[in-house]
Amino acid sequence: MTKSTVTAQPGANTSRWVSGLSGPYYKHKLREWVAPKLHVTIEIALLFVLVAFAMEWLTIEQTGSQETRTMSIKRILLPVSKQYDIAKVAGFAFALAGQHRAEVQGFYPQRHEWSDDWLDNWGLSEGEIAALEEKAKKNAFETERLAREVFEAQAKCHQKVKASFLSTFDRSTNSLLDYAVFADLTVLGATAISESRFWQYLLNQMLTQSTRPVFVAPPRPVDKDLGNRIVIAWNQSPAASRAIAAAMPLIEKASHVVIVSVGSKGDRHSVDGLHNFVSLHARDVDIAIIDPKGRKTGHMLIDKTAEIAGSILVMGAYSHRRWREQVFGGVTEYVLNNTDVPALMMH
Repeated sequence: MTKSTVTAQPGANTSRWVSGLSGPYYKHKLREWVAPKLHVTIEIALLFVLVAFAMEWLTIEQTGSQETRTMSIKRILLPVSKQYDIAKVAGFAFALAGQHRAEVQGFYPQRHEWSDDWLDNWGLSEGEIAALEEKAKKNAFETERLAREVFEAQAKCHQKVKASFLSTFDRSTNSLLDYAVFADLTVLGATAISESRFWQYLLNQMLTQSTRPVFVAPPRPVDKDLGNRIVIAWNQSPAASRAIAAAMPLIEKASHVVIVSVGSKGDRHSVDGLHNFVSLHARDVDIAIIDPKGRKTGHMLIDKTAEIAGSILVMGAYSHRRWREQVFGGVTEYVLNNTDVPALMMH
């Protein structure tokens, strides 16, 4: 009888072992072991991604809301009159509002002439007083209605800008000073324009009694590059400091800012300090020290601002006493009476 010999092939056992692992049973076991761990890993990775996204979103929201809260223009108050043409001033207000996505709020500043305090000493009968009051009340209502129509006509020319009219007919007060505090700034016309009587009265109020900034619109059409350049008139006065603070939304949006100091009053250390501060908010800031050489400061400021179309002058108003400026002449009075550039002023 012959014995048969079986020769083991190298790696045969290994092949069978690997072949066994790849069978249905082991594949099932492998899935049972790997699947839960893979799911957990994916869930953790997704969680990290979501947390990172949420933190980034919160950072953007907080930054954006802070900028909106502290450096923005959301409402512009525009006094209107039924007696005067306000087209150029309104055009400026709506153009500025369009740039800043702000609302223009129309407002007719009139006093309630139908109140009875001015009739007490007339010696009229109660019936006569009541009749006069009713007549004055109707006149006031009609006056405001006409003013509303003037404003709405201007708003139709700028339909992309949000507009509203503030009615004060049935309120105890309707002074511009009372409602300017509820707006970021008020736009008024320069006294150089033909409707100067209307604007002069309101400018006198706002630039001597109000704590809110005033934008003086020039008597000409609005430049398409409005606000591209800001000229800051610096004389180290509290009024100039307040004007700069009020103009920060404009300064941050501008492509170029120039700090102007006129004559020997310009302390270089103060100018350098302002330059350092404004540079934190603006992209490009320069300094211009101007020798007056006998020229009026107001004239030089207007000329410096007018060098480039669309520039805005930022200055304090009535740094000296108003009566002194009116009697002896001053920068504020000169600019109000002669400007052909927009100017943001604050007392």
